[in-house]
Amino acid sequence: MPTKTTTDVGATSQPKRSEIPAVSWVVSRWLWAATLVLFGFVVLLVGLVGALLYGAPFVHTLVLTVTVPDAALLAFLTARGLAFVLTQRRRDYEVATGELQVTDDTSPGAAATVASFSLIGVVAAGLSFPILYSTHGHFALLAVAITVLTVPLSYLLLTYQLGELARADRYRRGYRVAPAVWHYLWTLPLVVLAWSLLTGHQLPLSVPALPSHLPSVATGAHLLGPWDLGYVAVCAPTATVFAYSIRRLLERYGRAVLP
Repeated sequence: MPTKTTTDVGATSQPKRSEIPAVSWVVSRWLWAATLVLFGFVVLLVGLVGALLYGAPFVHTLVLTVTVPDAALLAFLTARGLAFVLTQRRRDYEVATGELQVTDDTSPGAAATVASFSLIGVVAAGLSFPILYSTHGHFALLAVAITVLTVPLSYLLLTYQLGELARADRYRRGYRVAPAVWHYLWTLPLVVLAWSLLTGHQLPLSVPALPSHLPSVATGAHLLGPWDLGYVAVCAPTATVFAYSIRRLLERYGRAVLP
């Protein structure tokens, strides 16, 4: 009669897989499948709301939701947000059942340090695109060189550290954070940039007029093209890590005041 070996017992008690959160949240087949299914649900919901509340033709509303670029983008982002929520629930279950391994491969200080260093590349990228200021000659070449040397490395490090930190905070340290939210935020500009490149449309942005005593800015309607959206995508990991660090620090102070 066969007996269960020590290796078999140990294998059943070990997590089945480990992953890099920054990668798994982007290329997850389950997430993308859920996004497509929920996109169809959102489109149907828009058609029903238009037909029941406003008397709009149901089929015509469905067609407009899918074919009008701005409406399709909004529906897709809504579906993607819902898919991230469902994926978070799935990850919670996998961690609870031991199917997913949770590692702690970074620290808040390391993430903040890399984010501070990445500001150099963010500013240089704004000069290279150009977004912040138009430069020429040797100064423009210097900005491009700094961008090439700093942005790719800091981008990869920040997304990796954010994923590791948020996951460890949720499952090991008991922080009330949802990694899905932070992964959604830093990938959002990439999705909008892909939409702009695929459809050839620009994202409209309306800037309201400010009171006269405040510094003047360009108000009115603006269109954000691929260069603008690309720069936002470059800045997204840095801004997200800083925002997460502040949110984490506030919760830590809250725990100290209200244990």
